[in-house]
Amino acid sequence: MNQDDELKAMFSDDETAVIEHEPAPPPAKIEAPKDEKLDTDFEYARDNMYQAMEMQNEAMSEMLEVAKASGHQRAFEVFGSMFSQFTDAQVKLMGIHQQKTKIEQVEGKMPTTTNIQQNLVVGTTKDLLRMVKDK
Repeated sequence: MNQDDELKAMFSDDETAVIEHEPAPPPAKIEAPKDEKLDTDFEYARDNMYQAMEMQNEAMSEMLEVAKASGHQRAFEVFGSMFSQFTDAQVKLMGIHQQKTKIEQVEGKMPTTTNIQQNLVVGTTKDLLRMVKDK
C-alpha cells in the first residue's frame, strides 16, 4: 500500500477506529512527615516567653509600688513602658501560635497537581460530530 492509498483510507467516509483513553486515577494522598523539631522549638520558645512574662509581671508589680511611693512622673513612665512591653510579649506569644499553624499547613499541603484528560480520536470531523450527537 502506497502513501496515497494510506491517506485515502485515513480520510475516507468509512467507519474509522476511535481510540478512547480512560482518565488517569487521582494521585494517592501523601502525608507529610511531622516535623518534631518544630514542636520542640515551639515548646521551648513558648516556655521561655512564659518565664519572661512572669518575671516581667513581678518587676511591674514592684515598679508600680515604687511609682506610688515616690510619686515621680518618671517612675510612672517606666511602669507604662514595662506594661507596654508586657502586652507586646503577649501578642508575640499569640504570633508564634499563628506561625506554627501556618508552617504546619504549608508542610501538610501536597504539591499542586494538574489532571490532564486527553482523548485521541482518529477519524473525520463527521465521525466526531456523530459521536457527540449520539451521547
